[in-house]
Amino acid sequence: MAATKKRTGAASKKRSKKSAATRTGSSGKVKRGKADNPRKELVRERLLEKAAELFCTNGYGRTSINDIADSLSLKRSSVYHYFSNKEEILSALFDEEATRRCNGILELFDLKTLSPTERLIRAVTDGIVMRLKAGSRFLVFDRLEAEVPDELRTRYNRSRRQILDLYSRMITDGIKAGEFRDVDVQMAAFAVIGMSNWTALWYSPSGNKSPAEIARILVDIVIHGLGRHDDARKTPRTLAAAITHLKEDVALIEHLSEFEGNSG
Repeated sequence: MAATKKRTGAASKKRSKKSAATRTGSSGKVKRGKADNPRKELVRERLLEKAAELFCTNGYGRTSINDIADSLSLKRSSVYHYFSNKEEILSALFDEEATRRCNGILELFDLKTLSPTERLIRAVTDGIVMRLKAGSRFLVFDRLEAEVPDELRTRYNRSRRQILDLYSRMITDGIKAGEFRDVDVQMAAFAVIGMSNWTALWYSPSGNKSPAEIARILVDIVIHGLGRHDDARKTPRTLAAAITHLKEDVALIEHLSEFEGNSG
């Protein structure tokens, strides 16, 4: 009898650990789940999407586990197979959306072949497309910031600060390279982030422009707004920027020389 209880307890602990690993928001464990059981991962994604939608529509406090289960024609116990409570669902939404935004920008800094302008274009484009495809997931924290637990709110604010710092860094790099005008870096970063974030509030999937098309239009506005005007070129702040300016000047001289030669 005691041996039976011992084996039962061990099996229960094993199932508990397995369930916890499935609910974890870390990217490595999520990837293993996708590979091992695609259908299970699909259900988990649908749970997150529907929970985000209900949280945004009804509020976090007024949305129950039953509401989420009913919206997908599932039993309450089915939801608990993936998440132990609402807070864990909210935490998963944060980990898989907000954290991914930071990681996506950090990966761009690892691509050393990108110029500051190219890096900013990629960051804005990727951010807008991801945001518009995420739907309610992206809006959850902006709409429910007052309702979410303190610990999660702290993590969210830290993530927003990190994104601001990363955009500021991209703009600063562009100014140092002579690709952007000498602007107030933080104000410019706020403007770019704000313009990108606002798309989630007015975008409609039934509209006549896709997320990629909207991203291209807004990126054009960003780059032209930050771009350096040739008649007001700033003094380069790095050797690389000075060399770039020198090459531009040489190219202009060669062009003028060819023009005058042809005219004569």
